[in-house]
Amino acid sequence: MRLRTTCRHGRLTEGLRRFSEERLGRLSRFVDEPASAHLILVAGRTRHEAELVVRSPLGHFSGAGAAREARAAIGLVAERVEKQLRRERRRRTDGRRLTTRPVPRRLAPEAPAEPHAEVETVATLAHAEARAQLPPGPQAHLLYRERRTGALHILRRLPGGGTRVNRIA
Repeated sequence: MRLRTTCRHGRLTEGLRRFSEERLGRLSRFVDEPASAHLILVAGRTRHEAELVVRSPLGHFSGAGAAREARAAIGLVAERVEKQLRRERRRRTDGRRLTTRPVPRRLAPEAPAEPHAEVETVATLAHAEARAQLPPGPQAHLLYRERRTGALHILRRLPGGGTRVNRIA
């Protein structure tokens, strides 16, 4: 990951530059290459501010923080951006696993024909299509994959006659 550092109202010492490279170098675990980071340090008498912008194929992530010492401000902003990167990486990884994760038997609408099969094919439908295919009855339910997002949903008929959609994964 390429790192660019800007220091305003002060000088960037060699030790501070090494610390920022080491601390922000850990962010490369969560970012696909090519990625770039821009660290902006603003020095004050009693307060140092740091701002970090990371641009990568995952998106743009930014954070800001302030502390009495420059190292603490850099650590604070690195933690904030790392948290954003972890959340985005987890969201994208879970989304990819969603398409390959088998549906458990207890959630499948019908038991498979073969005794050794544990996976049921789930229909890909829009919400309106799923409501139209929901069987009649007070305890009716339908498992389907939402067409737009690819997320698994279960549609249930409520005792009052209405329906409720719950996202499973």
